[in-house]
Amino acid sequence: MPRRRGASTAPRVLGLGGGAGSGKTTLAEGLVEALSAQVLHLDDFNFQDGARGVFVTNAESGTRHLDLNHPASIDVGRLLAELDRLGQDGGVRTVIVEGHLALALPGLRARLDSSLFVDLPIDLCIVRKLVRKVGQGADAAVVARNYRQSGRPGHLLFVAPSRRHADIVLDGLLEPQELVQAALQQLAALGLISVTPPPG
Repeated sequence: MPRRRGASTAPRVLGLGGGAGSGKTTLAEGLVEALSAQVLHLDDFNFQDGARGVFVTNAESGTRHLDLNHPASIDVGRLLAELDRLGQDGGVRTVIVEGHLALALPGLRARLDSSLFVDLPIDLCIVRKLVRKVGQGADAAVVARNYRQSGRPGHLLFVAPSRRHADIVLDGLLEPQELVQAALQQLAALGLISVTPPPG
């Protein structure tokens, strides 16, 4: 259930989770525009020191890298400190924390006013991700290998189960604008925003 804010002047914090390729980032961009919100991308809070986090080793090359599909690879302390900073700033009314593991982090969930999950079958998620990565110049074989080694296990272990923590579950098959409007309508129904999306 969404957290009631009472008279608090702290920014409203929305968590946005779902599989990689489900449409979370596109939805976050639409909500930022509609709510004049600030977005924090969970990818920006991965551990970077080469020591903390969970690591996987490539069976072919032997290279070791951070497992971006494991909650323990996220510096939750730094993320919460950034939320505190935004709360003290006073100029931000809504913060959206976006990432495929957003609802899999208990420390973050405790700070959320509401949580959203974009639901899309895992096979469609990987197709979308593959198309996007290849379009950005990635090697399709590398993307597929990373998916088998880390992406799929992480989705099944952490991302998919985090759906149960969502106040709002959205259909990832919706067109982007429909997805944004569905989110706004449901947030308004929960009394979390006063914005009414335009018809059509």
